[in-house]
Amino acid sequence: MRAGGSPLLLLLLLAGKSCALNNLGGPLRRVFRRGNAAAPDAISDELVSEMDTPAGRAKLSQVIDTLSDSKLMDSITDVLPSFGGSKGSPEELSAIKAARDALSDDPWMALRSDEELLPFVRGASSGDLVERLAETSAWRSKVIPPMDDQNWELSTFFGANQGKFYENDELGERPFLQWVKARDGDEEGAPPLQLEGASLLILRPGRHSVGAIDSETWLSLIAWQGERATTTWRAAEGKDDAESPGRGAVTLIVDRTGSGLRNQDPTLLRELLPALTRHFPYSLHRAYVAPVNIVFWAIWSVARVLLPTRVSERFTLLRGDDWQEQLADELGPIVSARVRAAGVVL
Repeated sequence: MRAGGSPLLLLLLLAGKSCALNNLGGPLRRVFRRGNAAAPDAISDELVSEMDTPAGRAKLSQVIDTLSDSKLMDSITDVLPSFGGSKGSPEELSAIKAARDALSDDPWMALRSDEELLPFVRGASSGDLVERLAETSAWRSKVIPPMDDQNWELSTFFGANQGKFYENDELGERPFLQWVKARDGDEEGAPPLQLEGASLLILRPGRHSVGAIDSETWLSLIAWQGERATTTWRAAEGKDDAESPGRGAVTLIVDRTGSGLRNQDPTLLRELLPALTRHFPYSLHRAYVAPVNIVFWAIWSVARVLLPTRVSERFTLLRGDDWQEQLADELGPIVSARVRAAGVVL
């Protein structure tokens, strides 16, 4: 049995929300008014069953509430998309120099290039740069483990926590997070494959087990990886130019194989994303998300209305039985070969 109809209506009904337009938040009303063209045309019994449970309705309600939190969404999206290839203006470089003078004893500042500090200039309000950089320096000292601590390498971390990830028959032992190696035989920690200058990372939500690892540990892990991607690997990429618009940023491949509501964790995202986007501003270059079912599409339909175009256009959602072919076409043959080597079936 397959159910059709409006996926957004189904999403809200199963979440236990009233579907009268007057009872919906402003962002959700706009979704209905704009319509929902290009939706996947069916939903499986398995998804309906997962959604139509107390736990499923509660999870959907959390997702909708998160997307409807305009203050949260604005804090994340204002400084999300990368701007690589864009040089600092004389005014911006002057602001960086003034900040260096004001924070001359700060060790983190001393190690950062002007290019690495440019995102903070563009993310700070007028006259706020020194305070913003001092805050980020203090945050890094508190949250990010020493960069020579190999326990935060992905394979080591996941090996030590292997019992804390969801066992997914479709994914097997593929890890929750994985940098795509540039070459066979590269050691862990070597600069990964670069796509338009951005480090390429695979995320597999189907391996996530909600609550198995605390948010502080997740924040330290992602920040440790992010520090390397935005500094060490940025430098390894070489000179910034028009062919590397993502330099110092990350491109995500979100492999949703086997992912369901059980793996969604809006509470964790609420805790992680504001800090990560504030202290790693403009660090997302692109995101490819596949396969997309009707439930994810319905959630994305809400999110797309809330996101600025400069953010939403960085996301490519792939749906249909041929999503692997679509992704391979998006990435090109060289990158696709490396992604296959990392375990994504293309």
